[in-house]
Amino acid sequence: QRDAADRFQATATADRALGGWLAISQIELWLVTVPASGYLKIQFYTPYYMRVGDAHADPVFRGLLEASIAENDIDMYASNMVRAVDFIAPANLTRGREKAGIPILARTGGNDDNVPPLNTRRIVRLASEWNRDQNSVTLSEVPGQGHWFSGVVDDDEVQEFLNTYLDPKRNPGLPHPPLPDAFTVSTINPASTESKGGIRILQLEVPYRLGRIRVHRNGGHWMLNTTNVRRFAFLHDVRLDAQSWSVDGTDFPDPPKIGPSYLRQEGEPDWRIARDLLWISQERYSSTYGPVSQVFNHPFLIVVPSHPTVIPMAEYRRAAQHLATSWYLFGRGGTQIVRDVDVRDGVAAKYHLIVLGGPLDNYYTRKRHSEGASGLLTFLDSGGVKIDQKSYEAPGT
Repeated sequence: QRDAADRFQATATADRALGGWLAISQIELWLVTVPASGYLKIQFYTPYYMRVGDAHADPVFRGLLEASIAENDIDMYASNMVRAVDFIAPANLTRGREKAGIPILARTGGNDDNVPPLNTRRIVRLASEWNRDQNSVTLSEVPGQGHWFSGVVDDDEVQEFLNTYLDPKRNPGLPHPPLPDAFTVSTINPASTESKGGIRILQLEVPYRLGRIRVHRNGGHWMLNTTNVRRFAFLHDVRLDAQSWSVDGTDFPDPPKIGPSYLRQEGEPDWRIARDLLWISQERYSSTYGPVSQVFNHPFLIVVPSHPTVIPMAEYRRAAQHLATSWYLFGRGGTQIVRDVDVRDGVAAKYHLIVLGGPLDNYYTRKRHSEGASGLLTFLDSGGVKIDQKSYEAPGT
């Protein structure tokens, strides 16, 4: 559920609990969460060691295939669930720890034969390791219960947990949980990971390799250290209290700027502020990072040629109808098939486009190609394509 201040509470089970864990680890708008009986990643739910096809693929090729879904591996994002914050108790000057970050009650049935308790235990353990506190995430494993049992998300234990954080009498104003003194922002795909502590990774140096920003807060000074991060930005967050900050040894004496991004290009030793937004039209950003299924996250159109010369019109129409029908059957969504000559200026700003046919067949492709929009992609006279220095011209490629 979402309130007017962009704060959320969530309870979920099974596949939705997978989404719940992903939401906890990749989005920071939650006040409290109760993921129940959720699996850790698809490899644990449908074991990959059962796949006969793996016998025909070498480890590097399998790694490339798994990289396309690695953004859904919850364990890779356990660092984003840090909840502990160090403090000095004023009475005796002893060091202690209090809770920060999003409160989590992880539930599972002790006899769950659909999503075994191993999944919940494992993510709780990983989050506890990052927190250096075995009690940072509350684990509720109910003995004798299976996958979906009465009260899994609404019994007395869950209600008491929710009331602790959502009852205005106990938690006046329902503020966002405080930030830890040290936290980490991790992502494999900037398209699916939101901000944490007002920091969002926008680009990676090596796509689909793990990128991280480690943050240490020392009063009004924030110290950032990055791994495999090319560009990031600060977003509005009432807890973003840095009056000065540094990143990888580059010092910024003023508070972070909201709006521009910060960039370090290959070969450059220092980070710098990038005020323009031209890079969005020329480089990868959240809406174009991929994977290809990202096109379905926004209303889209299928663009077919009106006067093809290489491939018969019937084949284009058959392919377009197959895409549209599949989207309706499996995604419960609707789309339109339009002709290339009907794609007017501004349409691409409202819709994602699935364009069928190269410049020889499709007018829209030809127009965009002549404008230099295809980048590393070159269309060949044979009907094939060339990506960087590699050509693909055989049928079916």
